[in-house]
Amino acid sequence: VNFSIQIADEIVGNLVIDSMGNIYVATKSVIYSFDSQGNLRWNYSSESLEGNFSGLAIGRDVIMSPSAGDTLYFINQTDGYKYGSSNLYQASSLFAPIIDSNANLYIVSEYQYDTSSYKLVKVPYKSWEYGGEVSLIDLGNVKPLASPTVSDDIIVVLSEGRLRVLDAKTLQTKFIKSGNYAQIKPIIGEGNVIYAVVGDSIVAYSITGSQLWKTKATGGVNGQLVLDSENGLYSINSKGNLYKYDLATGKEASVSDGKNGPWSVSFLRQFAHTGKHFIPVLIHLAQQLELRAGAH
Repeated sequence: VNFSIQIADEIVGNLVIDSMGNIYVATKSVIYSFDSQGNLRWNYSSESLEGNFSGLAIGRDVIMSPSAGDTLYFINQTDGYKYGSSNLYQASSLFAPIIDSNANLYIVSEYQYDTSSYKLVKVPYKSWEYGGEVSLIDLGNVKPLASPTVSDDIIVVLSEGRLRVLDAKTLQTKFIKSGNYAQIKPIIGEGNVIYAVVGDSIVAYSITGSQLWKTKATGGVNGQLVLDSENGLYSINSKGNLYKYDLATGKEASVSDGKNGPWSVSFLRQFAHTGKHFIPVLIHLAQQLELRAGAH
């Protein structure tokens, strides 16, 4: 363990790491920043915060976090001060925002009572930087289960019993799949192949919606899919065993049987869909960087 940080509150959502190795993590009411050695840089909280922070994104030196039942917060990455007074109440969310390569922000909203539906909210870079219009895409009355997944070409939204794929440029729906989808964020691979978890199986779809393969995962999937474009798709099952799936066929292969202890889902999560070469030999749970919630 490199270091351990005690935080006297419940950690929510994801953590993010910037190019300097600084770490950002949110609890229900506070956003913290630590340097690469675990020293506190700053923390942000607000008496006007009405809901709970839901997760973080980072772009253009800004930390972005939606608050459930509230609005979207923009925090200076360097000093922890809030930018402006956002009134993007359509962007209140239970899940972390996603930012694309052009600094556009994507959020799946909470239930919007005025339209009786959930929304996919796209906030263009110019709009969140300088103010302006946002795009609201109706998702119907089906509750989202995870943050959206975004590539240059498509957006994937996972909801209860439904997987929706939209064109990233037109924001029009390309196709919708129905099924017993697990609350595990889908990922997008090369060629815009979409990987998702349905029941106890992993499924791959093409950009047109055709099913490429479906493989029953031994022991189910516990928490996260991780893609290494050169070596395959990885997941950890309910017993902590690590498996790899061939990207072309879905063939399953055991990587570790967990005899030396379970593998960490949280460790895999840090490498999810980075586009970088996946570490061939994963560090064991006892060797990873850990952020642990302290005693309440």
